[in-house]
Amino acid sequence: VMAAWCGKKAQLDRICGRPGWDRIRAVKTRRVYEIKSADILAPGLSLMRGARQMAAIFKESRIK
Repeated sequence: VMAAWCGKKAQLDRICGRPGWDRIRAVKTRRVYEIKSADILAPGLSLMRGARQMAAIFKESRIK
C-alpha cells in the first residue's frame, strides 16, 4: 500500500486502522509506505522522484 496526503504527512497508523484493513496482507506484513505528495501529485520533473521511490518500494517488496 502506498499513500500520499496532499500537503501533509500521511497518517499510516490511521490508514492501517481502518475497519477490515487488518486482513490486508500489506498491513499484516507492514508494507505500507508513504510517498511525499509533491513527488507524485504535482506535474513536472518531481514525478520522476516519485517514480523512483515507487520502483524502490516494488523492488524491496519482491525481495521479502
